[in-house]
Amino acid sequence: MNRSIKMREDVLLRKLLSDGEGIGEDRRVQQIGSFLRDSRTVDDIKLVDAVKIIKCIDLLEMSSLKQKLVARMNRNMAQDFNNLTVEIDNEIDRMYNKMEAAKIDLTNSKLVKKNRQKYRELVNSMEAWPSRADSMRKLVEVKDELLRQHDRQKLLEVKLNDRRNNLIAFNVMLANFQKFITEDDEIADEHVASRDDENDDSPSVD
Repeated sequence: MNRSIKMREDVLLRKLLSDGEGIGEDRRVQQIGSFLRDSRTVDDIKLVDAVKIIKCIDLLEMSSLKQKLVARMNRNMAQDFNNLTVEIDNEIDRMYNKMEAAKIDLTNSKLVKKNRQKYRELVNSMEAWPSRADSMRKLVEVKDELLRQHDRQKLLEVKLNDRRNNLIAFNVMLANFQKFITEDDEIADEHVASRDDENDDSPSVD
């Protein structure tokens, strides 16, 4: 039952969208009023006039249904846009936090690189005096520290690569959203043009 009602609403919506935004309703109401007045004074009502009036009544009913359906559709679209806006705002916040974290990681990576350079200089200085036991002990410590710093730099590079991939994905999402907005504007323009064309074809009573 619900499926049948939904199908009927879809059919009515397609028909009503082609009829325009209620254009010609005042004229149809006037035609119906004139017909009712004339029917009181005329004994023989022309069948063609009666058919035209029935068609006007059907169009008025369809226009009323259209306004309800369009209002519902607009509410749904507005809700979808609101949800999408919230989602994008949240994603922007997440990406901002990730970029801030990436800046910190980059700073740490530069510091590690600088420390490694200093350690190399120290190692070279120590290796110039291999006979000194204290220098050899420090050399072992420096080598161990270099290994730890090397592992840390690898980890930071992995994090930076992840941040870069996230930024690329976010840019793609923004581009798709802009495309969606542009297509929606084009559909709205086509709907306005269709409404103007249908206004010229509205039925009239002779």
